[in-house]
Amino acid sequence: MKINESGRSMIEMLGVLAIIGVLSVGGIAGYSKAMSKYRVNKTVDQISHIAANTRILFSSQTSYASLGSSASDAKAIIDKAKLFPQEMGVNGNYTNPFQGKVEISKAKRFTADTAEKAFVLTYEGIPEEACVDLATLDWGTGSGGGLVVMGVNEDVSSFTTDGETSCATKKSAVTNGKIACGGDAVMSVTDAVAACKLVDNNKLYFKFY
Repeated sequence: MKINESGRSMIEMLGVLAIIGVLSVGGIAGYSKAMSKYRVNKTVDQISHIAANTRILFSSQTSYASLGSSASDAKAIIDKAKLFPQEMGVNGNYTNPFQGKVEISKAKRFTADTAEKAFVLTYEGIPEEACVDLATLDWGTGSGGGLVVMGVNEDVSSFTTDGETSCATKKSAVTNGKIACGGDAVMSVTDAVAACKLVDNNKLYFKFY
């Protein structure tokens, strides 16, 4: 007596598994892309929030000297004045959406300044793709934005834009990363791609006044 067997053949099962595999890979890639975009947007919100809060807090002061020159100096003010969003941490342990460190410190805006009339935000641990996205944003060009200069893998703490040397000349002297001057420039995609080369440990510096 002939027995009829039913069910999937091995080839059909392999085909189904292959389709599931492709869909899974696509789903993971899509999720990863969405999470990266979310973290970029969250970072933008954080920086805008911190810059605005800091400028408002010190609006009646002659300088940002109270911020000190390091994260440990600034932590008391950060926590008491709630300069940073609560989800970033407390007591000097501040992290960004990519789990890298965040610091704020005083800096000079102009070379001839006798007081620190600017401050620098440092964001560490930024992956390459997110670094390019963040570096090419308009962070406040124009007089109302408050941005003095932004750097990718280039510490801009001592960088001034007071006309003593043109921004273009200073850009050409940078070797470790790239810079963009506030008020007259946004970093080009070409410069951002060239600068965001550390993959998962890029540092972004924002100097505001």
